[in-house]
Amino acid sequence: MARPRAARLGVFAVDQDAVQVAWGRLGPGRVELAVGDDAVELHTDGGPGVRSFRGLTPDTPGAVVLAGDGVPGGRIELPFRTLAALPGPERYRFATVSDTHIGCRTYGMFHTMREKPQPDEPYTVRMARAAFAEAAAWGAERLVAKGDVTHHGEVDNWLRFRDLLDEAGLVADAVPGNHDVEARREIDPNDALEKIGLAPIPDGVRWFDVPALRIVLLDSTRLGDRRGRVDHLHEGLREAVSSTSLPVWIGLHHHLEPLRWSYFYPPGVRGRHTSRFLDEIVAGNPNAFVTSGHTHRNRKRQVGGVVLTEVGSPQDYPGTWAAYTVHDAGIRQVTWRTEDPSCTPWIEYSRRAAGTLWGRWSPGRLDQRSFNHRWR
Repeated sequence: MARPRAARLGVFAVDQDAVQVAWGRLGPGRVELAVGDDAVELHTDGGPGVRSFRGLTPDTPGAVVLAGDGVPGGRIELPFRTLAALPGPERYRFATVSDTHIGCRTYGMFHTMREKPQPDEPYTVRMARAAFAEAAAWGAERLVAKGDVTHHGEVDNWLRFRDLLDEAGLVADAVPGNHDVEARREIDPNDALEKIGLAPIPDGVRWFDVPALRIVLLDSTRLGDRRGRVDHLHEGLREAVSSTSLPVWIGLHHHLEPLRWSYFYPPGVRGRHTSRFLDEIVAGNPNAFVTSGHTHRNRKRQVGGVVLTEVGSPQDYPGTWAAYTVHDAGIRQVTWRTEDPSCTPWIEYSRRAAGTLWGRWSPGRLDQRSFNHRWR
């Protein structure tokens, strides 16, 4: 048997009662993964994998222990600490996906990465299906898709997105992304949303209340334009955030750039527009959480009292979706990797994009993916 190896092995997510471990290479050989008395035995082939353990105690240190002849040195321990429980009962839970790009068959800077041989079903469909199923299994009461639902605004792929939601049994909302509004699109996104039975956003802003939270959805696109725009959203945004005593969760496709110029690709909402946008949120509601997609990476920053996150895509490394748990006192974001073993080989392959720089750029830190945010 080949000598066992481990690569990109680590804790990817923690919740108040769960931990997720992922690896890019492990084995070959028998591996027992254990957290306390909860153990599972795997027979690894040297490839990638993801595994979660649930039923843990909040705010408690622990370790994922890997042991067996498929583990280098016979044993590895990965320490972690579960998140603290937010005060009071859970009021609501929902999930998000970003950048599903339904219909896309290639990946990478020059679109040279593809499955060989090409299956009938694009990898983007399989990755979205896995993320939707895992969000439903987690107990999401709603799924919000934050743009680039399709790759080129094709009618068939909007319909395929609807079919995937139905398979998972999810109630959903969606905002368009730049890929949905490309000049080559077959249908405008609001028409597409109506066609698949989801609520359109004709004025660019839509909101609704769930227990202990107002969800605000923003359309940051302009037909035929790849860059994000918010100049048309100010009036609707002010009304959405200021007309409630609830905290607000704001979802849009394009990220809000922190500087006056773009320092990485793809460009989002220009920094000179970001400041006014955030000032209006803070003036209207001190308890706000803003999250976007577009960059396919995982990040968190804070401007004043407003938390801003970027959540990656289920279709490329590290292959993610986000879970939100709402309490009266705050909200918890946990970004999970999809665990379906039929998906992990593609996800690991996509890490090689941009000469493997993508695999180092996209994941972000654990504390940017898994955290509690307390309202003021």
